[in-house]
Amino acid sequence: VRADGGEWRRDLSDLTAVFRMNVSAFVVMAAARAAVVVFGLMVVLQIAIASGVPLGRVTYGGRSYDEKTGKATWGLRVAATVSVPLLILLALGVAGKAVAVRDRIPSRPLSAVAWAATGFMALSTLANAFAATALERYCGGSLALLATLSCGIVATSRASREDDDPNGDVTTPGKPGPSRSQY
Repeated sequence: VRADGGEWRRDLSDLTAVFRMNVSAFVVMAAARAAVVVFGLMVVLQIAIASGVPLGRVTYGGRSYDEKTGKATWGLRVAATVSVPLLILLALGVAGKAVAVRDRIPSRPLSAVAWAATGFMALSTLANAFAATALERYCGGSLALLATLSCGIVATSRASREDDDPNGDVTTPGKPGPSRSQY
């Protein structure tokens, strides 16, 4: 122990860094859970549309449905079927990125998926904002905005220092990382 108290300051700095990482991981996990719930609701809705549940008036702008049955047109039912695996993959990517952040594992490939999910949901938010029906505008738009923000939080989070450093130099709080001169 040094007389000037440097040792306890370093320990306190380490503790503060660990606390920040844990709070950050908590926020990222909460955002990922919110995004996965919204993606799950979207999957259920798309399966219902593809199955022929008469939701045509309140989905896809409310413009493409059979007036007799209320079902979405065949083209939109096919689009709903195709979107289900895409939505599941985006949800898995966002959840995977959040777990990587929590466990401080490098996650560059998952970052790309999280950014794709953010962009997809941003486009969905815009589409819902200009929808013809109030239900789609307010409910769908609000859920899409929640998912956009949640995916954005996950996408911008850092899993480890390796995500930022192209050389992969990873440092742990309180421990110096490898110096550039070693390469």
